[in-house]
Amino acid sequence: MKIFAIVIALLITNPVFAQLKLAPPSIPIGTELAHFVDFKSVASEIVIDTKNERSFVKTRIKFYMPARGYAIFDSVNPIQSATIDGSVVNIESLKIPETTVLIAKKIVDEGEHVLVLTHQLKSDLLAFDADGVKFAFNQDDLSDRGFLEVFMPSSFQYDQYTLSLSLQVLNSNIEHMLVANGDVNKVSSNHWSVLFPEFYNCTMHWLHVGPKKQYVFLEDNYGSIDGRILQVTVYGKYDSLVKNGMSDTLKYLKDLESKFGAFPHKQVIVYATLPFGGGMEYAERTRQQKNPQWANSIRM
Repeated sequence: MKIFAIVIALLITNPVFAQLKLAPPSIPIGTELAHFVDFKSVASEIVIDTKNERSFVKTRIKFYMPARGYAIFDSVNPIQSATIDGSVVNIESLKIPETTVLIAKKIVDEGEHVLVLTHQLKSDLLAFDADGVKFAFNQDDLSDRGFLEVFMPSSFQYDQYTLSLSLQVLNSNIEHMLVANGDVNKVSSNHWSVLFPEFYNCTMHWLHVGPKKQYVFLEDNYGSIDGRILQVTVYGKYDSLVKNGMSDTLKYLKDLESKFGAFPHKQVIVYATLPFGGGMEYAERTRQQKNPQWANSIRM
């Protein structure tokens, strides 16, 4: 299964934009209906305080409501405050046969609206130590509600939208790193902004923060068959894993491009880890095990 991850990456060449016709049916709530909505854009601010070992997340969602009723979205972290178009609203969870969703309990008309939410990250998502904090979008497709909704409010797999994100690590003198499969800009020390592509859905985002001195980075360029120069980044905690990961990645890219055509993304990111019994691929990024073996699961 060593080539599985890159093969899947090649299958998502054509962005599929959000189509409400692919959304699940509306849900009756009393005499009203709750509707799955179309996220247009999301802007989220994540602040992690290493001194007090706390976090704060504020998310602004611009969405299209397909008909009058309640808006449906999801977040595993409990919502602390919420407004729609500036008015305070309650958020309620609703268990349906397939999963659990959240309902913003305010009737809104068809059209565009703005939902603003705040919450804290659950404590098990953050690993604090003397060097600072480690935090990553480690998604899980083997359990319910294991995608982006674990870390911040999200839509569902039918929906694609632009996500802009600001992340800041406070009260740490240790330099941290941030790796993401989006456009990363360093604002200042331990403060970054990230812009993810508009064709990503809730299964595709990768973001990883941690003390920089705990990781080894290796970068190289790969000449695609279509003439582009792709940046390849492999990183991890062990030098040997990172070196093996780079050599295998370059080898598999060449082999697979000869069979399936040019790699569609502008970069390749590999997080090389010790064996742990599984793995996960994201758009432009994969996690690779020792010896090495491409993971055998995929987020699409």
